[in-house]
Amino acid sequence: MKCRDCKHWCDAEKDGNEADGYDHYEGLRFDLHPTTYEKIGKAKAKYCRSPNILFYESPAANQATVVDGSQYRAALITGPEFGCVNFEKADPKAEVIE
Repeated sequence: MKCRDCKHWCDAEKDGNEADGYDHYEGLRFDLHPTTYEKIGKAKAKYCRSPNILFYESPAANQATVVDGSQYRAALITGPEFGCVNFEKADPKAEVIE
């Protein structure tokens, strides 16, 4: 029950801000070249898009919330070995959200 096998683990941000063409957390999700800052390899961490992950709301017993100081944006980014109670097995035939 690790994130790497969960249908909610993907490259697209939950809040739609990826539409501006900028990956706001690129430095957290990829290894970056030390001088050019270009991405090296595949993402080492991805976004959790579980409907049980809320933004700045009080969570129920089976939910989690993410917050930041400005209440502007926040994201739950996890590594492939992280696991949680929101796990749902990814369908290998389903379209991958990248």
